[in-house]
Amino acid sequence: MSNRIPSLDGLRAVSIVAVILGHVAACRALPFSPRVLDFLARIPTLGVRVFFVLSGFLITTLILEERERTGRFSLSNFYMRRAWRILPPAYALLFCLLVANLLQLISISPVDYFRGFTYFMNYGPVPAWYAGHLWSLSVEEQFYLIWPFLLAFLPTRTCRSIALSFIVVSAGLRYHMVAQLPVDEWRLEYQFQYAGTAIAFGCLLAIDRKWLYAQPWFHTICASPITLVAACAVLLANTKLRGSGAFGACAGDIVANFCILVLVAKFTCQPVGFVAKILNSRPLVAVGLISYSLYLWQQEFANPDVHNWSSRFPYNLLMIVACSLGSYFLVEKPTLRIRKSLAVASPRRKPYEAAARA
Repeated sequence: MSNRIPSLDGLRAVSIVAVILGHVAACRALPFSPRVLDFLARIPTLGVRVFFVLSGFLITTLILEERERTGRFSLSNFYMRRAWRILPPAYALLFCLLVANLLQLISISPVDYFRGFTYFMNYGPVPAWYAGHLWSLSVEEQFYLIWPFLLAFLPTRTCRSIALSFIVVSAGLRYHMVAQLPVDEWRLEYQFQYAGTAIAFGCLLAIDRKWLYAQPWFHTICASPITLVAACAVLLANTKLRGSGAFGACAGDIVANFCILVLVAKFTCQPVGFVAKILNSRPLVAVGLISYSLYLWQQEFANPDVHNWSSRFPYNLLMIVACSLGSYFLVEKPTLRIRKSLAVASPRRKPYEAAARA
């Protein structure tokens, strides 16, 4: 594998822009027509799905490459890297929210703080808006607690079967919930047994990546502009499919994840063409690098129930960018340097590719 996975940061940039635009649109804070705002308000979940597929793909790729390169996979090293990458920025956000809560600027319950610190925000009652987006971090952390252990102790073929089985079982659970109306939207969209299917698709892509990328027919599909147009069109139309009963909800979930998988495979396997150049351009790579901080802070200034200056365009976007840059330069970069120094100091750990900045 090269030092950098092509298009990875660009895809992250597109995902976080979709999340931010959707949440800002939900506040009616953009100068667009109500119809456009309603459309944009539906895309944040799609952006998070892309993050999930990318996460499953990247983490599985890195684990398999470490096994291939060293003959083993160190769980302790993995969790050290993940902890230094994920925890400091998230805990810095929670600390700032706690201070704002004490100053009575916002209102968050102690239960929500506990769920945020322990990464179980996606279970229990619907959280306060300011901390609600931590549900996606909870899904990823729960994935980290399960999948690396499977890859460390089980054959790759068995892990593939487990990922496929998880997708099938999740579809059955989703069908059952939608069939038993009324639907609990919070559980259906955000709990691991439902949302985790997107990560499973990314894991499957990583497991079969080398075989898939070696197939001439796959490169033909990737080179065709029809692939990009069709995948994007299906994703944009997918909202109606998912709202058309129990079968539509199951099919819509699988179709959305598969289309994202196709796009990830296309742009990481064959990063050529106009769109690929944009994804790998410096501006999008820069946005992708700070996408984690952007995600953490975007929801604090896009609350549809708050109508002060902080939720009005363009002040909300300026505050999102300012706080995200502060988080990146004051928290993310210093902790990443600490993680890198620990990796160099360890005699049993070899330097990881730049892609490990997942």
